[in-house]
Amino acid sequence: MFSVKTTADYEFRVGEAERHELRVTKERPVALAAFRPQPITAYVDGREVAQTEGMMRRGQAIGIGVVIGILFLSGLALELITRAH
Repeated sequence: MFSVKTTADYEFRVGEAERHELRVTKERPVALAAFRPQPITAYVDGREVAQTEGMMRRGQAIGIGVVIGILFLSGLALELITRAH
């Protein structure tokens, strides 16, 4: 809430045999950030795959969080399965 950083990067890897680097970048304005657009860009293996420019509603933020969580858990599950064999 009181961060001075205007960009947040979230990076993680998924997959074992076929690994992918995922990065989500969120930018926010310096002043009145809660009331202004905060672009979010998603990258897979360094290539931009999606971007949102407008104001995010709570449901959209939750949806993006769910997608990131599913991707993370999928990679974790795949890693655990491959370790078990």
